[in-house]
Amino acid sequence: MMDSIRPMMDERNNLPPRQMNTPMDPRTARQQFEFLPPEKFGDYEQPVQTGAVKADLDAHLWILPRTSLGAKGGLLYDVINRKGESEYRVQFPAGYALAGFGSGGVVYVIRVDGRMAILERASVK
Repeated sequence: MMDSIRPMMDERNNLPPRQMNTPMDPRTARQQFEFLPPEKFGDYEQPVQTGAVKADLDAHLWILPRTSLGAKGGLLYDVINRKGESEYRVQFPAGYALAGFGSGGVVYVIRVDGRMAILERASVK
């Protein structure tokens, strides 16, 4: 990944300094981008991205693993109960995304249709 980004980063690092007006005098500034050393990164990607876990009103956690994007059709959520057990999986149709929850297994989803997003109410069970 670093090799793929390096040409763009080098291009940005070679931009001329920008001039900024400050209360005292005009100043010039330049941004420099650099990579963190590889040892600062973990050996593996996180299985779940930040913000990919949501709690419903019935005490379940809805977890969207990174592998969900590779699922056939739409997003695939693992639903975990209070005991930490996988209770069931929910697969959304293509073009749908989780928006929120109601009680009793109600979910609110967003369906994207062209440039318009439509909020729909559905039941899990």
